[in-house]
Amino acid sequence: MWKFAHLVINDSAVILRLCQIICIRIENGAVSIPKVGKVNIIQHRQLVSEIKTVTVQLSHGKWNVSFTQEVECKTAKRVLSLIVGYDINSQHTVVGSNGWYVKNPKVFKRSSTKLKQIQVQLSRRKKGSSRWHKTKSRLNTLHGKISRQRLAFAHEVSCSIAKISDIIVFEDLNVKGMQQFNGHMVNDNVMGMITSLTKYKVELNGGIYHEIGRFVKSSGICYQCKHTQKFGLSVREFACESCGLVQCRDLAAAKSIENTGENDLMAAGIVARVTPKFQKKTSIKTKVFELSKFGVGTEKKEAA
Repeated sequence: MWKFAHLVINDSAVILRLCQIICIRIENGAVSIPKVGKVNIIQHRQLVSEIKTVTVQLSHGKWNVSFTQEVECKTAKRVLSLIVGYDINSQHTVVGSNGWYVKNPKVFKRSSTKLKQIQVQLSRRKKGSSRWHKTKSRLNTLHGKISRQRLAFAHEVSCSIAKISDIIVFEDLNVKGMQQFNGHMVNDNVMGMITSLTKYKVELNGGIYHEIGRFVKSSGICYQCKHTQKFGLSVREFACESCGLVQCRDLAAAKSIENTGENDLMAAGIVARVTPKFQKKTSIKTKVFELSKFGVGTEKKEAA
C-alpha cells in the first residue's frame, strides 16, 4: 500500500516522495523501494520507529534517501536553569550572551577560486560533449561538498547550542530579504539552517525555544545601562554614550536578545522567575526559571 505524494524534476535535483509506506523496508544493507527493487545504501544511523515517509533525492550527482519517523520528545523541564540569547551576524556565525563565539568558516569563500576555474572550463567546452559532461560532474561534486560542509557545520553548532542552555532565544531574521542584498554572505553563514535545526533539537531535549520580533531593536543597546545609540554596520565595538562602557557590538546585541526573550516569556505566562532554596542565604543569585502555572504578568514566586 503506497502512493506518490509528488515528483519534482529540475536541473539540480530529482525528488520523489512516497507516503503511506508499508512495503518500503531496510534489510541486509539495502532499501527495498516499490518498482525499483533493492538498492544498496550506507546507513548513517539506526531507525528508532516505523517509517512514515521516504524521500528519494538526486542532488549533486548522488542519490540520497531520507526517512521520516516519529520520535518522542523528552518531558518538558520543570526547572530551567539557564537562558541564553544568540545573535547571528556576518563575521561570527553565532555570538551567545554567555560569551560563546563561533567563527564563520566561510566554506563557499574558501572554495570560490576552484569553483571559478571549473566554471570557466565548463564555458569553453562544447555543450553535450564527453569533456563537457566530465567538467559538469566535477562542478556538481564541488557544489555537493560545499553543501555537505555547510550542513555538517550547522548540525554541529545547533547541537552545541541545544546542550548548553535550557531556554534559547534567537532573532526572527528575514533571511530571504537579506539574500537580495548579499546572497553569498547569507548562504555561507547558514543563518536560517542553524535556527531551524536548533528549534527541533531544543524541543527534543525538553527545553524552550523562543524568537523575538523581527522589528525589535537589539543592536546598539548597552547591556549595563540599557542606553540606545546609533552607528553604522562597520562599527564592531562602541563606547556607551551614557556610562562610557566599551563593549563588543555582537555581545551587546546577544544580551539584549536574551533580556527581550526573558520579558516575552514571562509576560506570556510561560515561565516565572524562582529562587532556589540553596540561593536564599547566598549573596550570589543566578537566573532560574520554572514553567509557570499562573496567569499573565507573574514574574516571581517562591520555589517549592
